[in-house]
Formats: sequence, C-alpha cells, structure tokens
Amino acid sequence: AQTAIAMARVREFFLPAFLFPLGGLIAMLIWVMGFDGGAVEATLVLFFMTAVTQLSYFWGLLLRFTEADFATFYRSVLVPGTLPAFSGALVWGGLHSLDNPQNWPTLIGFSAAGAMAYIATLLGLCLNASERSDVRRFLGRQRAKP
Repeated sequence: AQTAIAMARVREFFLPAFLFPLGGLIAMLIWVMGFDGGAVEATLVLFFMTAVTQLSYFWGLLLRFTEADFATFYRSVLVPGTLPAFSGALVWGGLHSLDNPQNWPTLIGFSAAGAMAYIATLLGLCLNASERSDVRRFLGRQRAKP
C-alpha cells in the first residue's frame, strides 16, 4: 500500500486490495454455509485465499511498481520480513517440545524467550544501515526523556 501511494498508483493496489478479501469472505461463507465447515475450515479457506492473492497478484504488482527482480525482493523484503518470525517460532517450538506451559508464569516466560529471539534477530540481522540509525535515534530520544 505504501509503495502504491508513493508512486501514485493507488487504483492498481486498492481496488484488488478490497475485492480479494471480499472474495475470501464470500468463499468462507460458502464453505461454512454450503459445506457445513467449521471455524478451522473457514480459517483455512481465508488463509488459502490470502496466500494465493498475495503470491499471484500483490508480489508481482510490487515488483512491477519498483522495477525490481525477484532476487532483490527476496533479499531485501522476504528474508528480513520473515527471519525474525522464524527465529521466534523456533524458540517457541523448542520450548513447547520440552514442556507445555502449565501456568501463567511459564507461559509468560516462554513468550518472553520467543520475543527476545524475535527482537534479537530483527535488530541483529534484518535492519539496513538507515533502519539501524533510526533505531539508535529513537532510543536516544527515549533516554533523553525525563
């Protein structure tokens, strides 16, 4: 959306951005009402519709807008955008395989461990120089506040 706005190509983005979720909602309702699907199935239909539209339309649209190739998109968008989530999920999955959280303190501890992995990966591996500078400037302003 931000790229479409910045490049004054809003119509190419926002009409499909409205119509595709509407199609997903209609597909979900058809599945639930017509095929007696439950909440899990409805969620899967919506997930499938979202994944297909992202991969088949919006990624291509972004590549056309920016005149970038897929390798650049992969390196500059996909890896930094997904790597923190994968690292957090790895920690959460590992902790879950050791033991299920049985109480609130354990659940909070597991959540904090995954969140720390997410943040560490984001700050350590996924920010470019400009973004690192923005984080330093933000933290400096936070320390300067009384």
